[in-house]
Amino acid sequence: MKFLLFTLLPFYLLSFLPSNLLHASDMKVKLNSTDGSTAFQIRDSNDVVVSSITSDGNIHTKYGVRTSTITLTGGSGNIFSTVTGPADNITLSSHTKVLGQLIVIGSVTVLGELSATTAGTYSIITSSGIKMGAGVLDIPEGAIKDGTITTTDVADRQVSSAKLLVTSTYTYQTGPWNTTANTWSTLGGLTGTLSVTTAPATIFLYFDASTVWRSETSQWTKVGFRFNVGGTSVGYAEAYTETSGGAARQSVGLNAIYRVTTTGNYTVSVEWRSGDDGAAWGTANCANASFSAFWVGSP
Repeated sequence: MKFLLFTLLPFYLLSFLPSNLLHASDMKVKLNSTDGSTAFQIRDSNDVVVSSITSDGNIHTKYGVRTSTITLTGGSGNIFSTVTGPADNITLSSHTKVLGQLIVIGSVTVLGELSATTAGTYSIITSSGIKMGAGVLDIPEGAIKDGTITTTDVADRQVSSAKLLVTSTYTYQTGPWNTTANTWSTLGGLTGTLSVTTAPATIFLYFDASTVWRSETSQWTKVGFRFNVGGTSVGYAEAYTETSGGAARQSVGLNAIYRVTTTGNYTVSVEWRSGDDGAAWGTANCANASFSAFWVGSP
């Protein structure tokens, strides 16, 4: 009987406790200060404080907060030494200041202002190497791929000469030259070499000749011109006239753009032939020609 009495006594005494201590929709803890000097604490079995809420509303945790969604609202009170995922979504509302690191494995939505304060030059550094700070956006080579950025309205677009490589070749020769061949060959000495040191790069080519004609009288003139870039034919122009003889002199010009994806030395030249794809058209002549080429790439 004595054993049964001591077993049932705790349950009997609990029946006299107020019901709001046994069942409550809200739990209220009233602290005796408002300046943060007192706190509501949660301790583990070793009596170590793992979480606390101070009387001024600040929350401190020992091992961080794990949840699918973190929403931070309010004013300057949102100050964190480190904010670390893996949260699926972190929403930062109003003004949130991160004094240390902001590490997110999922996604971050900033509805207000996100301020990062570090001792380095850049306040925001991404894993791809993109850095931002003090109005400077530093994008390393290769971080932007073709087709990933669409610019609709960018004011004051500028490229400094130190960041733009332009290497060119130019030649002007009077000639004259002549050919009866229907196969392509280099026109005089209109050739050069471009040393492309970064890729991809764009090669621009320009050619003009003030005088093109055919030697034979009573015959129409047809002469073809093109560029050669490292063994690849680029562009095409044709001097054609239905006026016969040497008096039927005319000018010709050709411009082209060619993109290369590998670095190295590229031989560029102007080629010409008599006639068209069908056959030669007599003896073709050319004089007073200029040729220039240059490439542009980003270091």
